[in-house]
Parts: sequence; C-alpha cells; structure tokens
Amino acid sequence: IHPAEKALLRVVEQPAQVEPYAVAPLYAKVAGYVDKVDAEIGQVVEKDKVLLTINSPELVADLKQKDALVLQAQSVVEQAEAAVAVARAMQETATAQADELLALVEKAQADQARYKSELDRMNQLVSTNAVPAKVRDEVRSQFEAADASVRATQAKAKTGTVLIAEAKSKLLAAEADQRAAKAKLEVAIAARDLAKVLLDYTEVRAPFAGEISLRSVDTGHLVSGTTTGAAKP
Repeated sequence: IHPAEKALLRVVEQPAQVEPYAVAPLYAKVAGYVDKVDAEIGQVVEKDKVLLTINSPELVADLKQKDALVLQAQSVVEQAEAAVAVARAMQETATAQADELLALVEKAQADQARYKSELDRMNQLVSTNAVPAKVRDEVRSQFEAADASVRATQAKAKTGTVLIAEAKSKLLAAEADQRAAKAKLEVAIAARDLAKVLLDYTEVRAPFAGEISLRSVDTGHLVSGTTTGAAKP
C-alpha cells in the first residue's frame, strides 16, 4: 500500500426550500377588459415584456380629446403671436407718424419765425415809406398762415402722441394674451401627457426578468384598477 493525499467526500442531506430573489404580484393600474394575455405559468420572461393588454376605449378617447385641446391651444398661441406682431407694427407705424408730425411742426415753426422776421422788417420799411403797405400786408398774411400751420401741426403732433400711447397699450394687451395662451398650452400639454401615461398602463409589463408563477386572468375578463380598491393580482 502506498499512501496518497485525496479529498474526503461526505454528503449530508437536510430539509430545505428554494425562495425567489424577488416576487412581484402584478396589478392593473387602470380598469378595462383583458384584450390579450401574453404569459403562461412557467414561462420565463425578460424585463419590460408585455404580459397583459387591457382594452380601455375611454382612455383612448380621452387621449384624442387631449390631443385636440393641445392643437387648439397651439392655434391660440399662434394667433396671439400674430396679434403681438401686428401690435408691434402698429406701434412702429405710430412712432414713425409721430416723428413725421414733429418734423412738420419744426418746419412750420421755422416758417413762422422767418415770416415773423420778414413782417418786422416790412413794418420798419413801411414806417419809413420805403415800401407800400400792400407788400407788408402780403407778408402779414403769409405770417398768419405760417402761424396757423404751427397750431395745426402741433395739434396733429398731439394726436400722434395719443396714437403711440394707444399702440403701446394694445401691444401690452397682446403680449399679456400671448402669455396667457402659452400658459394654457402648457396646461393642455400636461393634461395630454397625463392621458398618455394612463394609456400606457393598459399594458402590464414584467418589472424584472423572471418566471411566471401564477396567472389568474384570461382574455375577456374585466379587471379593476388599483384606484377602485377592488383590484386582484
């Protein structure tokens, strides 16, 4: 006999059981009729695989309505933006008109000053009999016309100032309407996104990779959402 080093094998049997690493009873988030079951007991599935599809026409109709409301809100925003553009153009036009009227006032004042100087000179010449009074009267008529033109252009200039103020007011109102329209659009988009999320719940998916150990529904069964308090796995 030659000695040799070997492993000594001993087998001991004990009662035991196997437990899964994770167990997840799956519930339907929304209520509806089971449209399709894609899982059987013992089937191994990957994460996010669709196991059950629920038919919920109400959620589909609600999403369509929310999509329509978003389109409507977008149209209102576009109209508000167009109104802002028009109001800005009106303000620019009013400003240009006011500047033009101010230029006319300055021109009329210059003409008034020129004819006033000419009238003073004619008065001196008439006093010395250097020119006839008729010439002075003609210059006086021109001065009076220039003076009237100053008053008229000044009145128009005041109107231009009023038009600018009115245009600014309309622009502020249009910008306020634009902000309100954008806010309503954001609300409509949020409501549409919520409807999409709820519609996504019509598909029950595997939360992790694993094996189906129980199936309690078939096609055509009515399932209750978790919000009703009567839901079953």
